Amino acid sequence: MFTSLAGCIATVARIIAIQKRYKLNGMQIKVEGAFDQETILGKSKENRPGVGGINVTLSVDADTSKEEKEAFVHEKESRCPVSDNLSYITPIKVELV
Repeated sequence: MFTSLAGCIATVARIIAIQKRYKLNGMQIKVEGAFDQETILGKSKENRPGVGGINVTLSVDADTSKEEKEAFVHEKESRCPVSDNLSYITPIKVELV
């Protein structure tokens, strides 16, 4: 899940940089969160099996002002489908075939 989020952030950021003609020299993306291992292992039912929260740290190396970087990150957040799916309830249907 964390790798998918980081990959989506990187991909959408590159798309935006190309569209806005930003010279994006590089990015560092760090995604962190903790799972309740007892729940995942079936030893406890007290907590959700998912993470309680996800923290993303993004460092952008680009030839832009701080304000442009902040707008860039905000736009990236509004366009990343993985961020969207993690932020809002998304119905999941599991079908045995």
